[in-house]
Amino acid sequence: MKTLLTRLVTLLIVSAFLTGGTATAETPNILIVLVDDMGYGDPGCYNPDSKIPTPHIDSLAREGMRFTDAHAPGALCHPSRFGLLTGQYPFRTDVGQWRRRPTIKEGQTTIASLLRTQGYRTAMVGKWHLGFQENGYDKTLAGGPVDRGFDTYFGIRASTDIPPYFYIRGNHAVLPPTEHIEANDSAGWSPIQGAFWRAGGIAPNLRLKDVLPRFTEEAVKIIGDHAKADTQKPLMLYLAYPAPHTPWLPSPEFQGRSKAGMYGDFLVMVDEMIGRVLKALEKAGMANDTLVIFSSDNGPVWYDRDVERFGHDASGGLRGMKGDAWENGHRMPFLVRWPGRVRAGSVSHQTICFTDMLATFASVTGADLPADAGPDSFSILPVLLGEQREDEPIRGSLVIPSANGTMTIRSGPWKLITALGSGGFSKPGRIKPTAGGPKGQLYNLVDDRGETNNLYLQRPAIVKRLSDELARIQRSDRTREEVDRARQQRPRRNANRNRTQGDQQRESDKPQPTFENVAYGKHERHVLDFWQAVSDPPTPVFIWIHGGGFRGGNKSSFPVALLKPFLDAGVSCAAIHYRLSGHAPYPAQMHDSARAIQFIRSKAKVWNIDPTRLAAGGGSAGSGISQWLAFREDMAKPHSEDPIARQSTRLTCALPINMQSTYDPRVIRRIIPGDAYKNAAFIPFYARPQDWNWDKDEIDDALDALLKDASPITHLTRDDPPVFLIHYERSNKPGNIHHSNFGRHLKEAMDRLEIECIRKMDKDYPSMTDAYADMVRFVIKQFDRSSQE
Repeated sequence: MKTLLTRLVTLLIVSAFLTGGTATAETPNILIVLVDDMGYGDPGCYNPDSKIPTPHIDSLAREGMRFTDAHAPGALCHPSRFGLLTGQYPFRTDVGQWRRRPTIKEGQTTIASLLRTQGYRTAMVGKWHLGFQENGYDKTLAGGPVDRGFDTYFGIRASTDIPPYFYIRGNHAVLPPTEHIEANDSAGWSPIQGAFWRAGGIAPNLRLKDVLPRFTEEAVKIIGDHAKADTQKPLMLYLAYPAPHTPWLPSPEFQGRSKAGMYGDFLVMVDEMIGRVLKALEKAGMANDTLVIFSSDNGPVWYDRDVERFGHDASGGLRGMKGDAWENGHRMPFLVRWPGRVRAGSVSHQTICFTDMLATFASVTGADLPADAGPDSFSILPVLLGEQREDEPIRGSLVIPSANGTMTIRSGPWKLITALGSGGFSKPGRIKPTAGGPKGQLYNLVDDRGETNNLYLQRPAIVKRLSDELARIQRSDRTREEVDRARQQRPRRNANRNRTQGDQQRESDKPQPTFENVAYGKHERHVLDFWQAVSDPPTPVFIWIHGGGFRGGNKSSFPVALLKPFLDAGVSCAAIHYRLSGHAPYPAQMHDSARAIQFIRSKAKVWNIDPTRLAAGGGSAGSGISQWLAFREDMAKPHSEDPIARQSTRLTCALPINMQSTYDPRVIRRIIPGDAYKNAAFIPFYARPQDWNWDKDEIDDALDALLKDASPITHLTRDDPPVFLIHYERSNKPGNIHHSNFGRHLKEAMDRLEIECIRKMDKDYPSMTDAYADMVRFVIKQFDRSSQE
């Protein structure tokens, strides 16, 4: 209905004014700000530990939507820009021809040409880098922005370190590059960092240090002139800054403003320029009617030694740098502000690509894309409007070439890189495979965003599937229609399709989830997997909460020897991620898990589950969380406007493995031999300084309350559910944080309250498979008892 309404409004406006209409909620002004070579971890809204203040960029995140999994279609400047403007993957054309001729074909639909058909005034300021038909700089420069959909253009042909250097207005050089500039670099930096530029021709009216503020002045003027003009046309402005790409040339007033050297200071200057443009929108009265999109074209040129020297991680925890197939080459900050339409402070974990902007703008304006336009473009408008479920991908697979041509394909959590090495600027760019070794790289980005664990040899089926899909996409000339058809024909997934006969419980036999990486919250760790048991009546659910000392671990740790018996018994299962202490201290881990339980309950009808019968368990940290949820009073908020928050957090029973009954170091010191109370996991869990000493440092009232609240046993009451706990004999050593005395501590307390507590050791069973079978029987018994009450 909204799409039809949008199209109706647009048609009425076009009919009334012939060439377009004023900016409205349906046809907003559009401002695209693309910076150059900025890292995922540079702006504060993506990296709280950033040493570079970016208040204006951060304001866009605060007032709009922040994407955590947005990608440039290439890891270098020109392929990235090609994909943004055309909605086509850059590997489908020769983007390297930009030095000699235009990269975008004549007549090819661009975001500018599309919006111009919808009545927009289209303007571009900044770095083009997609080629002109060059026959001398005193002649017409054909094939540039004004020949590809833009009404006006002021900018430069490429980067400010690639000669010749001269300004272009429309399709002519303002002044030809008749003078010469010598090459330059900066001591203490790599050859391609600092105030680096190449020797070559330069126009008399261009100074490299002035380019950034000059483009800002031009953009501000366009906005001001548009507001003053007697026009009914909305404005689309594409502002392509050539910074913080080299040369790093911060003006004197920005020098020393960051703690990340010349690079950081230059990025502070970039942020200030963006602030001036945003202020121009406000001054012109256009801010509330403007859809603002901000991103960077590719990753930064920032080495490990730079991180060590300045303590600033421009990668934000991602691997690699500009040009690489690894994530920091192409995963970008991506922010969208659209007052009244995009919810302020919202976050999306959808995987998106710059190529998606063409289809998105078509949806925003109600335009129909021509059959040959945007072959790899998917509208993300439903995501922006909050209408798309986070567990339903908005687009198909993502294919990205690196600087040396290494191909990457991303599908769900899986990422396949077709060669070894970085594929780009990081060394080594290429690694020759060895006999019996992997030929490429496979990563699960949900579990391993830093790309540290190559699963190429361990998951051959996934390698083959992605390799086949990549080959198919490369053979075809489009993905948009193919994905749409596949979605319509896709059969329902069966959680039990990978089960094998016999008693072997290998991880390779683990059933594939019915639903993978379902988002239950806003953080990137707020995802869960769900296995739907085959059953006509609604099924109970067992929820696995992983361990890892609150500092690591992931949902893939769900033991297959526990998962499969539950599914065979008709019990559906889930496994959840939660924020680690590196993301947030206690109680984030517990509250995330509670939210996951509420989310699962909210899916009762969709997933055919019985919301009154939920159990949870896990190892180590997961065992503590499951107890905490079992004993704590219900966290449901019956009167909340959020339907998920209204759901109960109570459990039918808990299944803690290698558990701790308390997280209070004072109590641990009393019941566990050795120095287990000094366990390093407690420091970030309680947000204590690294040098905190539980023997010497004062525990004030606030920390005392926190220690008690975090400990599951302090919430135990007579009304709490039964528990089956088990410890490993090998953990019974002084100082071990998994000591079985925790189990004795809990059982004694539960016995006093006459609550069922079965306490076991692994040595009580012939194998852990037998122990898991006993646990499953216990949980099913509690489910049956619950259904009879």
